[in-house]
Amino acid sequence: MILFAKDWGRYPTAILHLSTTNTSFVTYAAKLKKMGIKNHAFPLALINPLIKDLDPYDEASLSNEQKSMIIEEVKINPWYFFREVMRVPAKAGVNPNKFEANRGNISLYWAFFNHITSLLIQPRQTGKSVSTYALDSAILGFWGHNSDLTLLTKDDTLRTIAVESIKEIMNEWPDYLKLKTKKDKNNSMEITVELLGNKYLTAVGQASPKAAFKIARGLTTPRRHIDEFGYVANIDITLPAMLAAGGAANDEAKASGNPYGTIFTTTAAFRNSKEGEFAYNIFKNGVPWTEEFYDVDTIEELNDILVKNSHSKSVVLVLEFNHRQLGKTDEWLNKKMSDAMSEGDSAEADYLNQWPLGSGSSPLDKNLIKKLTESRMDPSYTDISSLGYIIRWFVPDTYVEGALLDKSLILTLDTSDAIGTDDIALSIRDVRTGETLGVGQFNETNTITFSKFIFSLLMKFKKSVVMIERRSTGTSIMDSLILLLLEAGEDPFKRMFNWVVQESDIKSRRFAEINTSRRDPNVYTKFRKEFGYATSGSGRASRDKIYGDNLINSLKYTGAVARDKVLIGQISGLKTKNGRIDHDYNEHDDVAIAWLLGYWFLTNVKNGSFYGLSINEILSDVVLNDTGIAEDLDQKYYMEQQKAIKLEIDNLIRKLKDTNNLVELIYTTNRVKYLNSKLDIEISNSLNIESMLSEIKTIKEKELRANRTY
Repeated sequence: MILFAKDWGRYPTAILHLSTTNTSFVTYAAKLKKMGIKNHAFPLALINPLIKDLDPYDEASLSNEQKSMIIEEVKINPWYFFREVMRVPAKAGVNPNKFEANRGNISLYWAFFNHITSLLIQPRQTGKSVSTYALDSAILGFWGHNSDLTLLTKDDTLRTIAVESIKEIMNEWPDYLKLKTKKDKNNSMEITVELLGNKYLTAVGQASPKAAFKIARGLTTPRRHIDEFGYVANIDITLPAMLAAGGAANDEAKASGNPYGTIFTTTAAFRNSKEGEFAYNIFKNGVPWTEEFYDVDTIEELNDILVKNSHSKSVVLVLEFNHRQLGKTDEWLNKKMSDAMSEGDSAEADYLNQWPLGSGSSPLDKNLIKKLTESRMDPSYTDISSLGYIIRWFVPDTYVEGALLDKSLILTLDTSDAIGTDDIALSIRDVRTGETLGVGQFNETNTITFSKFIFSLLMKFKKSVVMIERRSTGTSIMDSLILLLLEAGEDPFKRMFNWVVQESDIKSRRFAEINTSRRDPNVYTKFRKEFGYATSGSGRASRDKIYGDNLINSLKYTGAVARDKVLIGQISGLKTKNGRIDHDYNEHDDVAIAWLLGYWFLTNVKNGSFYGLSINEILSDVVLNDTGIAEDLDQKYYMEQQKAIKLEIDNLIRKLKDTNNLVELIYTTNRVKYLNSKLDIEISNSLNIESMLSEIKTIKEKELRANRTY
């Protein structure tokens, strides 16, 4: 079948079936093309062009030869089956509907045929179940040989619905495609196609832990579907045993050319249940889907990318789609929620892909969490580097490759051992706005290779600075970066956050060793431990400094532009433990720490000009989105007064940079501090005033000592 672009070469006769009457496939392919996907045409593949204009359901007009060609096409080309043969039984009336291609079902099938374990999450009533029923029916009726399929679902009701739905789909097929006979089983728990030796087996969650383990041992099939697994009783017991039992079946299926793989489907579940938390952990540790995967050259390259970007040793591809991504309007969603009388946590789980905490609570102010949550957006562009690392960009690719190249950026890394249990997280922020531009999470990686990846970003974005947490792999990453930067003629002290620059005002002799055109080559070895932010229990780089006020202010001033769903989830899930804010047991905060390190840098950096940063640009364009509109004259006057104070501060800062008089320097500095105390931080941003003043003071005192003009 055709999955990758190179696969077209294996089928010389293959064409694009642009004349298909199932226009949803044409629309989908066009959407992929608009997204910039080169391999956008595979859903329209037709191996045998002789059947291009044939209706597989017009049995009376088809010759036996034509029927044979259609049968052969179905067997070797799943896209033809879904596009031309698959029909969705009508819920009202008698006429079935053509199968509708969308981002959810096509990505699910593409992943399955590449034998990638996938988790599909969609709102209720968007066709999630129909997608799997269609796949299972074709495996049973065409693609499998002496091969069994397993469904594990929440309860008997869902099991019966699944079995009956697959039967109905198979009954819709033209007679010449049907292989079921009267000898096949016809009950609510099992389906068979004895002519092919295929069985569809089912099981439901068990309330007893012993029974949950026992039932899993009997599910030794190469194709597994776990439906609504966030609600399956004792899924944490059943699933590991089930997957272990199916390992040998996978090997046999691979050797015999049978379809094999694992599919999870669910609506978001409640995290205060054992089953919901288990499902959530699989969800959060998976690799987020991106259509850019379609453009990977081979399955080997795809697997390498997934391993590097997975957050668990068990790679799961997360296919999460909201109603808009599936072609549904907000009006459609609101009506469905209204008809179902769904609200609160239930509505969030069933229709908004949210994983409610239930009885859990966050120590953070609800308004800050609300602002954070409302900032969520899908990546505008997903970049897969030549080394296989993924960055989720929240600005278009044209901006990344254009205007962003001249922007000042802060890149921050929360490091780990990168051996499958924790992530290296990357956050990229705009220095002026503090907004999240890009996020990456990386695992199972070689730190030398990863250092080259970070180096490539520094070389691409010439006005960027990287700040790395100095623990685990952070030390080796920074050591490698120092060497790479020196080889490229770049100054590591100017491209990487370090305490020699940060403490230049209090340890001036040390700073003088690097602030010279005749730098001792041994200075990099001497000060290598001064690079990065070494989180500790206390001191200049304590973990409490990252959380605490830094967290609150980062949310207050930049929460509205946080954007990344993983970041939002990690911050929303923070708890108070032993009197301090931290992530919960079995949770992660790697992306949150990387993001917060960026804010710490922006609000605490000293001597920023050494990094090439203008003191006037840092967080200069932060805009608070919840200030409201003045409702009366008093409020309007107050707002104007605040603007005047901010304007005076800006003018005085400029004056400070131009003065050569010590008395004027002291007077103006004190005036700025006084005005800053009068500025309402809920209206305007004065986040970096102290750092600005400290830097100006250091520079001016040095100039004044040299010139002796006072």
